[in-house]
Amino acid sequence: MRKKYKIQRIHEDEEKLQLTITSISKFGEGVDLKNDLPLFISGAIQGEEVIVQKTTRTQNYETAIVTEVLKPSSKRVTPFCKYYGSCTGCQLQHIQYEEQLVIKKTRVQEALNKITKLSNVSIKNTIPAPETTHYRNHARFTVRYGGKLGFVNKNTREFIQIDECKIMNKGINDKINQLQNKCEETSQLSIRHSNINNSFLIQPNLKSDQINLETGQKHYRETVNEIPFKVASPSFFQVNTAQIPTMGEIIKTHLAFKGSEIIIDAYAGVGTFAGLLSPYVKKIFAIEESPSAIQDGKDSLGHLTNIEFIQGKTESVLDNISENIDAIIVDPPRKGCDIQSIKSILKMKPNNIIYVSCDPDTLARDLQLLLNGMYKIDLIQPLDMFPHTHHVETIVVLTKQICSNIILASSSPRRRKILELANIDFIVKEPNNLEYSADRNPEIYVENISMSKAKEIAKIESSGIIIGSDTIVYSDNEILEKPKTIQHMKTMLESLSGSNHKVTTGISIIDLDKKIEISKSLSTLVSMKTITSEILTKYIESGRGFDKAGAYSIQDPEFNFVESIEGCYLNVVGLPLCLLDELFVQLGYSLYLSNRDNMHELCNSSKYQRIGNI
Repeated sequence: MRKKYKIQRIHEDEEKLQLTITSISKFGEGVDLKNDLPLFISGAIQGEEVIVQKTTRTQNYETAIVTEVLKPSSKRVTPFCKYYGSCTGCQLQHIQYEEQLVIKKTRVQEALNKITKLSNVSIKNTIPAPETTHYRNHARFTVRYGGKLGFVNKNTREFIQIDECKIMNKGINDKINQLQNKCEETSQLSIRHSNINNSFLIQPNLKSDQINLETGQKHYRETVNEIPFKVASPSFFQVNTAQIPTMGEIIKTHLAFKGSEIIIDAYAGVGTFAGLLSPYVKKIFAIEESPSAIQDGKDSLGHLTNIEFIQGKTESVLDNISENIDAIIVDPPRKGCDIQSIKSILKMKPNNIIYVSCDPDTLARDLQLLLNGMYKIDLIQPLDMFPHTHHVETIVVLTKQICSNIILASSSPRRRKILELANIDFIVKEPNNLEYSADRNPEIYVENISMSKAKEIAKIESSGIIIGSDTIVYSDNEILEKPKTIQHMKTMLESLSGSNHKVTTGISIIDLDKKIEISKSLSTLVSMKTITSEILTKYIESGRGFDKAGAYSIQDPEFNFVESIEGCYLNVVGLPLCLLDELFVQLGYSLYLSNRDNMHELCNSSKYQRIGNI
């Protein structure tokens, strides 16, 4: 919103100007920037030559109205409301509706263009409203001068009494006529009236004998896609119910639900999206701060057993949800998402984020944070929820970037099994002629070897993502790789028996398409039990330790001498998914889509004994 300043009225016979309108503000006004203060002109269209009359002045801007159109735009139409110009609620009423849709798309584009990474993104054409008049189900009136109902001009602050509002539904207009000049006991009046049925709500409770109409209702009833909703006076509900099914269909279509998904409806209100999407998913967490909205949601949708309503601020609730979340829908107020909510969403790493916005500026701000390399924009869809006004609703669908053509540069069957368990599609190409590292620092050593593996495959590939990995055991300042002989194996295991050692894995990734190389290592501390000579001999004879660093495999049920570990279990096996995931995020990709809970369990040191063979 434009910052509020002390307003100075300008006398009618002052400051008439002839202007050519070169741009439109985000509030739907023409803009002139030639003078010391920006001039915002109501009733203008870009490209028109007009005579304007200044109306108000603040310390930072001036306002004006069009008094004569010298060269009209082909998009100009005659306003259909007799209060147009004095009531400033419908800023675009003088513009053809098709052009209003273009203006709203442009408004979204301009907001996103201010953010470098969002500039020039593709935006769909604005979806028109099913009805352009009589669509609103909620009106807030100012009451003045003996109970008169009306609106206040946003520039001059002048009160305008009205007997009909062309964008309010018939039910509200009927109530205006019944209440006009009878509401002097209050200064503000709110009317909600269903677009589908005769249910309505009027607040506050009016006690005048002149009023033959029920007032003071605690709630009213709305219906969307044949779903009945109870809506209390403090609860948020969309004012254009005819457009809500379109929004639900967009979300459902782009997420392509299979019925097994767990999703979050954040800033849920009374659970509108939750109700629409409930038949298509396994479970929905509906998060809402307002106690009244939560109660409305439970009363309306309590029979839907797959919806769980949670009262609280979204930024406080998200971190307490432990389930693997497939998609998060956020529909915040005009101020946008709280920064903590965004951090929590990114931490959850859902497959999709659906951002429903009523303010392009805060949308652009929040998208800049959400597009951290892990997500890409699949859809930016403006919708006209508020015909003839400057307001625009936008749905943005974000999808995790899934990398394809993954090549594992390793002969290790353990690494292959880990990637398979993570449901990652990959191919294997075994490197030859490796360059071994001379550096005996364990972290540098494994990073050098892993990069050598990746580079060897990069010589024969032109596209894709190559993963190189190497694992060593580090004990008593000595690097232990795979044993070469039976005696070598025996010596290794005897040195590890009854002591602590470190297992270090290096992962290197080469993105051939982006021409990026990254490496990092991870270490896990392993405490070993004392191995008896009898058991040691038996294990050596089995030959299981020959192809493993340190001559043992932690996942081998025949080798049960690991006392405990501190760190990632899969690191000891040979490929820490937690580190691999981190590196892929750095590259701007999502590594895996499903089975995330299981993968984190595999990385959790407290769970390692339950894994079995890998």
